[in-house]
Amino acid sequence: MAQDGGVSGSVFVLSFLAVQWPFADFLMTPAARNRIFGMGYFAYFDPATILYNPYKFHLDDTPGQFWKFMAMAVVFSVITARLGFAWGDWMRRMRR
Repeated sequence: MAQDGGVSGSVFVLSFLAVQWPFADFLMTPAARNRIFGMGYFAYFDPATILYNPYKFHLDDTPGQFWKFMAMAVVFSVITARLGFAWGDWMRRMRR
């Protein structure tokens, strides 16, 4: 059962990256500036003279930091998947 958490957590992080990264790239394009995706709206507290490009993705971290955070995401997802499986096993054994 311990391996289930490792597989499930890793698959979750990989599938999340495979879906979320391209979708985030899409949200930066002009095609996402419509009422469905709502990327053409700005916060009311943003000044009209704002000097940043909200449609540009800024990755300030180094590649080493990125991979460190990805490794942390896998570790945390494995731990929480294992906790979820343990909770589910405990709930399955509960009787009224």
